[in-house]
Amino acid sequence: MGLIGQMRHRVTIQPLTVSRGELGAQVDTYATGGRTVWAAVNYKTAGSDERQAGKQVVARTRIEVIVRRESGPVRTSDRLHFDGDVLQVDSVLRTGERLEYLLIECHQVGEQKVGS
Repeated sequence: MGLIGQMRHRVTIQPLTVSRGELGAQVDTYATGGRTVWAAVNYKTAGSDERQAGKQVVARTRIEVIVRRESGPVRTSDRLHFDGDVLQVDSVLRTGERLEYLLIECHQVGEQKVGS
């Protein structure tokens, strides 16, 4: 898998941190800095899906991000920042001949309503 030449984008991985608020409620926050890694990014516009949210159809853009496995762990609770977009991680799969890459399947946060 010759991906090195395609890994020309900078993506920031932000891990989820769970803490307790003043009243004991769970508070989810993302690390402000995170770690920035080289990645191949592929927007799957043809593979985007639509779903119902209330009475509106909402479009979801799928994005595949590939990073080196040695870049560190990525979890489904994490989110990514790329080119001004916030991406929520849906799944993380090991790939490559020697399983040296992570294929991160995401969707864009801040979905767009269809026909509005």
